[in-house]
Amino acid sequence: NAVALFVFPVIGHWLGMGQTQFGTWAAIAIHDTSSVVGAGAAYGEEALKVATTVKLTRALWIIPLSLVSAL
Repeated sequence: NAVALFVFPVIGHWLGMGQTQFGTWAAIAIHDTSSVVGAGAAYGEEALKVATTVKLTRALWIIPLSLVSAL
């Protein structure tokens, strides 16, 4: 996660990703929420918003998914 915090923004710029693309990619690919927020912030304001929203939404889906799986 610490490596992703520094490497992902570099890769994102190298690939020419937009803010929204990078935020989505970081939220899906990086495991730790704090590293997602850090990488998003390093990439830009919009990337930070998208990354945080996608990561938190994904984390919140764990609750209903685990309840349905338990049934």
